[in-house]
Amino acid sequence: MEPSTRTQSSFELAGKRLSADVINIKESSSSVSKGESLKDTILTLESYRPDIIVMRHPRVGASRMATRYTNASVVNAGDGTGEHPTQCLLDLYSLRRVYGDLEGLKVAIVGDILRSRVARSTYSAPQDGHRRPPGRTAHPHAAGDRILGRADLSGPVRP
Repeated sequence: MEPSTRTQSSFELAGKRLSADVINIKESSSSVSKGESLKDTILTLESYRPDIIVMRHPRVGASRMATRYTNASVVNAGDGTGEHPTQCLLDLYSLRRVYGDLEGLKVAIVGDILRSRVARSTYSAPQDGHRRPPGRTAHPHAAGDRILGRADLSGPVRP
């Protein structure tokens, strides 16, 4: 229920290419605009027995909360300032296509990484094949982490 041209159209097109019946719900044309809670919206959708619910929501943790009220698989397509794991997967896929093995690859993420859910998701991507436990996403500037924060890019960027 958060606007996004690229994310929405990407998921809609992917679903249609897989012959799925896709329904897009915009907040402005749903009962959310009349005060319906996210929980009630998910329960309503659950009554239609969807296979997958792809959510983009302005509230951190909304997708995780939705999993408590539906049997459908819930895909987090961005949650507020939280994470954007589907963009992370696309980024990792692209890196893998170009570089093959990602072991030892150093990647610079340029931009406002403190507020970037994509950077947060990429940072949390599995290094050893195991995802961090839910709710344990580390802050990029925590001591001992493998991300170097830097405000000035005029010189070389080295780890």
